[in-house]
Amino acid sequence: GGPVDVIIFIVVVAALVFTGVFVFGRSDLFVIRLTASGARKHRGDPPKGFVDDCGDIARARKIKAGEIHGVRKLGRVKLRFSKDIAPHHQQNFRNAYALRKKK
Repeated sequence: GGPVDVIIFIVVVAALVFTGVFVFGRSDLFVIRLTASGARKHRGDPPKGFVDDCGDIARARKIKAGEIHGVRKLGRVKLRFSKDIAPHHQQNFRNAYALRKKK
């Protein structure tokens, strides 16, 4: 194996890694950031009213920071939460999302 073989190997590995990330990696449909002053859309297109709901829930539960990601997985949207949002508060956000999601 000369230098050409090494270069080909590196290119093939890089292509496989990229394909794995692209095909199997999660894709965030939206990201909502929670701060002490409320919630705001950071990226994407959450359902109408959901950002306001998130701000209301965060204030009621005294959540000062965090992120909520809407992730497409197997054709459905799942909510993923940063570690700042305690598991026992996550269901409140899921309930609000279920009421707001596009049919």
